[in-house]
Amino acid sequence: MRITSYNPARIFGVYPRKGVIQPGSDADLVIVDMKREETISNETTYTRVGWTPYHGRKVKGVPVYTVVRGKVVMQEGKVIGKPGDGEFVTPVH
Repeated sequence: MRITSYNPARIFGVYPRKGVIQPGSDADLVIVDMKREETISNETTYTRVGWTPYHGRKVKGVPVYTVVRGKVVMQEGKVIGKPGDGEFVTPVH
């Protein structure tokens, strides 16, 4: 948690709003099924360019939910969030 969340949030000046699970923070979470295996494909990856350099790569550990500010925005590989669910966070230095 420190390497992937807490420290980057501190470095970028968005802690304690980001990088920690505690009252008053945004509740941004990704729930990963570490036993699940999947093959990455261009058709199931959301990118602006429509492709991924990881196409065809088999991976273990698949995100099943993404929660942004307490709201589920991705469930089982489908984006269900709407524009505006996210919010730009201004760094505080």
